[in-house]
Amino acid sequence: MQQPSDADYEAVLAAVPEQLWREIEQSLRALPESTAGNEWKGGHETRPGVRHLPYVQYSPGIELLRTQLNRSGVLLPHDWVHWHGRSTYTDAASMRQAPVADAVRYLVGLLRNERFNEGAIDAELRVGRVAAALENMSAWRQQHTGDHADAAPDSGGG
Repeated sequence: MQQPSDADYEAVLAAVPEQLWREIEQSLRALPESTAGNEWKGGHETRPGVRHLPYVQYSPGIELLRTQLNRSGVLLPHDWVHWHGRSTYTDAASMRQAPVADAVRYLVGLLRNERFNEGAIDAELRVGRVAAALENMSAWRQQHTGDHADAAPDSGGG
């Protein structure tokens, strides 16, 4: 698979329509409340010998954010399993300082990882890396596209 370059990620991020980006920033501001609405379900025996596997039912706010990111076109596929950033950006502070392309790569990997590791998104929301990646992207857009909408405030790690 041809891996997208930093410039590829920057180009698609710059091309996100302003209205859609404002919607993403609104979702970012609502992350703490949205995270509180995530709920683990399942994980119980439905009948003797049959277990219903546990899964996370994400809040409507998180589902909306996932939809917005998919609609934005920034989630270019890459080899997220072998990407160095999984071990490089281990907390919210390092994610805020990462190159913007790596913030996007992180989100791509996270959304793909959820398919294999139920609750991956919930765990990352709670340590603040999702908010940090989105804040990184928002700051980059403001600096590089002339989009000077109100900056999304620090979501407090949620």
